[in-house]
Amino acid sequence: MAPAATPRTAPLCPVCSQANGCVPAASGSFEAACWCRDVTISDAALARIPPAMRGQACLCPSCANLVGASADDMSNSTRAQAAAARRIGVFDSGVGGLTVLAALHRRLPQAHFTYAADSAFAPYGERDASYVLGRSRWLSAFLLAQGCELIVVACNTATALAIAALRQQWPSIPFVGIEPAIKPALAAARGKPVGVLATPGTLASPKFQALLQAQSSDADLLLQPCPGLAEAIENRGPEAAETLALVERFCTPLRAAGCTTVVLGCTHYPLVAPALREALGRSPAEATLLDPADAVAAQTARIAASLPATGQFSNVRGQIDFWTNGEPATLLRIAQACGLDGRAIHQLSPALHHIAPSVQAHRSPP
Repeated sequence: MAPAATPRTAPLCPVCSQANGCVPAASGSFEAACWCRDVTISDAALARIPPAMRGQACLCPSCANLVGASADDMSNSTRAQAAAARRIGVFDSGVGGLTVLAALHRRLPQAHFTYAADSAFAPYGERDASYVLGRSRWLSAFLLAQGCELIVVACNTATALAIAALRQQWPSIPFVGIEPAIKPALAAARGKPVGVLATPGTLASPKFQALLQAQSSDADLLLQPCPGLAEAIENRGPEAAETLALVERFCTPLRAAGCTTVVLGCTHYPLVAPALREALGRSPAEATLLDPADAVAAQTARIAASLPATGQFSNVRGQIDFWTNGEPATLLRIAQACGLDGRAIHQLSPALHHIAPSVQAHRSPP
């Protein structure tokens, strides 16, 4: 690249803010040059650095993706820095997806998350496929309108019934889904029976049936549909008598079969993990409850780090924007239980056709 008419010398790298933070590359091209101390840079070159990335990574050859090089050239540290600057959308039929959001936030604490809880239209697990797909499309459009670059479908039923159509409708947007952890559960059980707790919609979906067919024919799986459980957790609370009665009802066949390994096939179910263990008649050391949230977070981090640079990085890192068309107090209570307290909650329009909701903030008390 030809130097600008008025070059200048930077005392510190304008991106990594270090003096001689890395070794200048042999190539003199803009994309491959390190900008540390005593390197002459042009105003035009400096202007190409996304403002949100200044102070985050040096533009060495391995860091060049920040201005357009291939993702394969990025170092592990730079991948993490790029992922931290992303805007990531997360949606669920209600508050269950907060269990996934907590894992995402632990993995990517500097990312900007937008969480949408579709509580006014829950539950999804007992709805037909067209209903779930329609709501999933609405929520995805909303999150994209908020500037999200990647969307996590934090709902087993929506993943099973809608994620393929979402990927087809928005082919340039990565969608990360969640599905019951059947394979790791079978490995952990070592030949003993494995229980699967899930919504009727998830168990009946072609995606879940394909997941089952991928397992060995001698896999000992006890599939237990749990109609009403997610709704009770959402509307009554994890400790309500109605919720605990449903937990006891659905765990009884698993306890009778001697299941010590249980797959949680709905993101609401980790919210009642202590009750599940009690209903199974097992102590925490005796019962293995498989929740795929951490695996989803790891996959999301990998995808976020591999996205091409666009220059549209979030400048409000570590922030979580909560949106719900349900009761804000319910979301606040569950968010606090998941370690996500102290966040603002905005009102998500319940209208089917509305994409740009009005903003009404609700905050947790000091």
